[in-house]
Formats: sequence, structure tokens, C-alpha cells
Amino acid sequence: MLDIGASYLLPKNFGITSLAVRQIFNPSVTSTNDTVTSGEISNNTLFRFGIEINVVPQVKFRAGLDRIDLNSDDFTGNLEPSFGLGLNKNFSQNINLGIDYSFQFEPFTHDPVQNIGIVFKFK
Repeated sequence: MLDIGASYLLPKNFGITSLAVRQIFNPSVTSTNDTVTSGEISNNTLFRFGIEINVVPQVKFRAGLDRIDLNSDDFTGNLEPSFGLGLNKNFSQNINLGIDYSFQFEPFTHDPVQNIGIVFKFK
């Protein structure tokens, strides 16, 4: 597996965007006995895109798409859209506390994935 990505800081600290490519190398299967059948095995290339917007310095909105497979017959079959919100507060010059929430649709289940994280930053 190989992951390569890049990010771009939007002008005036408005936010950040990112794009990543994941190449999954599938090894070829060789049959050593009659019980193993080999089908056509190919490598997969997946893309990931995300953006984070700074509404005000204490509030950030995030959205992204994961598992973008341009070679698949069903483009949206494995797609994982997500969005989130981050809130933070400076309590002093050295302490920043925050909370992050994310919501992600999962293609393999009817239940979404939801995460809540607490952020402690000490300078």
C-alpha cells in the first residue's frame, strides 16, 4: 500500500483542503494445489478529499469524501462521506481546550459512525 497526499492552506487562513491517493497493490495468486482458484486480481487506486473551513477562530467545519474509486463500476458503492465540527477555546496563552465531533456514513452498515473527541493543547 502506498499513500501520497497534499494539502493547501486557503488564503487569509480561511481553511485548508487536502487530497490523497492510496494505491493498494494486490499480489498475484499462484496455485499450489487444485483447491485454490485464481480470478482476475487488479490493483486499486482510491482517492480521498477533505476541506476544513474556519468560520471564526474558535469554530471549524469539516467535510470530506473517502474511498473515491474511479475504476469501480459502482462509483458510490464504497464512498464514505463525512462531516464534522470543531470548537475550541483559549483559556490562557498556554492552554487551549476543545471538542470535536464527526459523522461518517459507512457503506457496509446502516449505522453511521459518530466520534466525539476532547482536545487538550498545551504550549
